[in-house]
Amino acid sequence: MKILNLLFLAFLLLNYSSENKIDFGAFSMKTPKKWNYIKERGIDSFIGKIGIDKRDTLYFDYGLYSSDLEESFNGGYYYIINNDSIFTPDWELSNSDTIDEPIYKFFARGGKNKLLEFKKDTFYYEKINGLKAKIVVPKKPEMGTTGVYFENTRIDGKGVSFQINGYNLKKKNQIEFLKAIKTIKFKD
Repeated sequence: MKILNLLFLAFLLLNYSSENKIDFGAFSMKTPKKWNYIKERGIDSFIGKIGIDKRDTLYFDYGLYSSDLEESFNGGYYYIINNDSIFTPDWELSNSDTIDEPIYKFFARGGKNKLLEFKKDTFYYEKINGLKAKIVVPKKPEMGTTGVYFENTRIDGKGVSFQINGYNLKKKNQIEFLKAIKTIKFKD
């Protein structure tokens, strides 16, 4: 009888998993059981959210125009003159003007190299299920974007792009997310 109880207990423990495979239709991913899929309606792509907890949410976009998760500086608006002087919009001054164009102010010297100092995120590439993936992580935990971008969702190059990311994720959620993105599988 004890052996039967031990076998039953071992069976339960082996079959208990803290992971859940979510099938989104176009792709699937293994996630912690507590994560839940939130359907969204896209115009030209398949979009959605994954609720991690009360604070953190992931956002995905599967389509032709998915973001490559490249971080922009100051909303992407800046000018560099003579490869040195950086000018950014002065939104406060621009809002007080009647012209529908931003007014720029001097920001710093150092050109593009100086801009790199202000980036919150860094990235690296690796293969996930045979596909080249750009993985983005913040330089400082809980301050920036964590995500993955696939320029193409098929090995033969006939797919579309895909990205999934979260912003300012708690360290625990970031670790779980980085583990989950390695399980992403796309359907043909």
